[in-house]
Amino acid sequence: MRLPSYNYLVGLEVCLTIGEYHLSGRNLSVTLLQKEIARSPGAVRRIVQSMARDGWVRIERQPDDRRGRLIKPTAKLTESFDQFLG
Repeated sequence: MRLPSYNYLVGLEVCLTIGEYHLSGRNLSVTLLQKEIARSPGAVRRIVQSMARDGWVRIERQPDDRRGRLIKPTAKLTESFDQFLG
């Protein structure tokens, strides 16, 4: 299984950043992801929405801020990371 990139470098950056945060046990919000990879909010949002639609991530509400959203990798993505990091 390959890591999703959606044929864009920003897609791969999004995927790798989600993995980095997951492996370190830190929460990653959509807003923080946009700052981390220094890409346009619209581009990041589209990639994250595509990843959620395709089952790579779940988008959950932040417990302390109803407006904020957390990005959580699914088993599909974590298994791909395991294979990628081999």
